[in-house]
Amino acid sequence: MIQNRPSSHVFLSPFWIALIYGAFGVLWIFFSDKAVLALVADPQHVTALQTAKGWVFVGLTAALIFALCRRLVNDTHSAHNVALQEIADLRQSYEQQTAQIRARENYIREVVNNSAEAIVTLDERGKIETYNPAAAKVFGYSAEEAIGQSIALVIPEHSRAVHDVYMNDSQQFSKTILNKPRDILTVRKNGEEFPLRINISQMSVRDEHKYVAIMRDITERKALEDDLRFAKTMAEQANRSKSEFLSSMSHELRTPLNAIIGFSESMLSGVFGQIENASHTEYLGHINASGELLLELINEVLDLSKIEAGKLDLRLEPTSPCDMIALCTDMFQDQAKKHDISIDIATGNTPNNMVNADPRRLRQVLMNLISNAIKYNTTGGKLTIDCNMPTQDRLRILVTDTGTGISAAEMTKLFVPFNRLHAEHSGIPGTGIGLTLSKKLMEEMNGEIGVESVKGEGSTFWIELPKVTYQHTT
Repeated sequence: MIQNRPSSHVFLSPFWIALIYGAFGVLWIFFSDKAVLALVADPQHVTALQTAKGWVFVGLTAALIFALCRRLVNDTHSAHNVALQEIADLRQSYEQQTAQIRARENYIREVVNNSAEAIVTLDERGKIETYNPAAAKVFGYSAEEAIGQSIALVIPEHSRAVHDVYMNDSQQFSKTILNKPRDILTVRKNGEEFPLRINISQMSVRDEHKYVAIMRDITERKALEDDLRFAKTMAEQANRSKSEFLSSMSHELRTPLNAIIGFSESMLSGVFGQIENASHTEYLGHINASGELLLELINEVLDLSKIEAGKLDLRLEPTSPCDMIALCTDMFQDQAKKHDISIDIATGNTPNNMVNADPRRLRQVLMNLISNAIKYNTTGGKLTIDCNMPTQDRLRILVTDTGTGISAAEMTKLFVPFNRLHAEHSGIPGTGIGLTLSKKLMEEMNGEIGVESVKGEGSTFWIELPKVTYQHTT
């Protein structure tokens, strides 16, 4: 700690003491002589008194000089002691700051040396100045081999020309390289080329530009990306092959199936004569129902394969959801009566709205939802169809049943192909592909499909489509 210097203003400064002493001397000489001459008449006594007066003045002068010199010496000693104390304090402060700086440098050095990233610093000419152990591990060069060398040491020969261009054009280097993480190809000491993720930033040290390069070997990541890319390509090829196969097989299977269904219907209707054996009639009914179910599955698989292959033809046009709902519910009235299920259509609040959809595909989705709401409802239950507008430009159709509902765990498997949520042994007909197809059809028509359900209370399946907005002209 720096001590305060002793004050030089104790009583009076030497200047004022000398000035007062000079004035006193003049007054002393002038008035003392007059006083002596006035009081003493004998010249010998006058001389003696003046001599005595002179010695008194000399004594006072000597005493004053001694006091001033002593004070000067004391002040000099005090100043010396203060200076020594200040020097000691400065030395202590310097040592403390130096220790802090060294500790900080050691900390930063440990961080850099123990970093998993390769860290290299470069001068303005691209020469390596520092080189951490991770860099030595990545490139194979020791610090002694790398420091002082150009960073071109780890750049493949076929890329060094580009590197030289950037190093010679500081503006292009700053614009293209600085603070822009990128993947480059580098080379190890053994000549092996490998991909590297690098980010270079600039810093200033004593008015000199330096560069810090932080690098990571991404060989494993690139290999994984290549594997994923290859797997994706193979999967896409396999998917296209599957879609083409399904499309071809669906067409091939539908021809004999149509014949089986047609002949069974003709035989049941008595075109070839009445069937007298009741069991034969039952068997023909099974054949016809199984053929219809298989044909439905084939048609749905064919539609799915078309969507996956990008070959589904859609004709989006203004379509009335109310008309479509009425058409579909008419087709299921008999089936609903058979299961004692009432159908309630509550679309009166959106009577004139039109949606942008493919009428045939919208009808296909609605028929699937209404069919499921009947099949998975309870006897004597209710089916409600409603419409609302969640937003000004979207219209939603809701199909609600009073069935057994769907659990949260089952929700995650609801739109998985061929997953009927354990209903395959319930005796309820179905293919397990209808909801999957409906979801894809809605997406193709820029729409959505969703479900809300409470186990034991029923389910609400909804579809949402963009509403047609008409612009009135005058």
